Amino acid sequence: ESLLNKILAEFPVGFDFREDSFGLLGDINVFRKDFDKAIEYYKINLSLDPNLRGVTYLSFCTLIVKLGKTEEYDYAESLLTSRVDYDPFPATQYVICSLLSIINRYNGKSAEADHFARRADEHAAKEKSGIPYRQGLGVVLQRDPELDRLVQEQ
Repeated sequence: ESLLNKILAEFPVGFDFREDSFGLLGDINVFRKDFDKAIEYYKINLSLDPNLRGVTYLSFCTLIVKLGKTEEYDYAESLLTSRVDYDPFPATQYVICSLLSIINRYNGKSAEADHFARRADEHAAKEKSGIPYRQGLGVVLQRDPELDRLVQEQ
């Protein structure tokens, strides 16, 4: 954490690792169970990285859905929708589709929720990624039982 804070203090805005440091500080605070601070850091990272180069968007969306922070669902849905057909990794697609299923069910969109739940299952079952020569990279090794429970429960 102190190294990340040093990067934020000493490196100029736009330096590759600087923006990513906010996402990593968010991860540290999730580990510490300081979820409000984690969300704050994730939002800073997302505001500095509008192209969503990293995975902070996924960490942020997963956290707010698992915490039931429904006031953030519209923002999460916009982030996830922008990435739903972009990522070549089945593991990432499984999480994205699970989250979109939960959010859509909460918003009363049952057909969309069912659609994303089916897609999440399809991605979780894939044995190959979309990466040539790295077919085993990014496949689901273990499903997230909490996400699966939330998908079924909604």
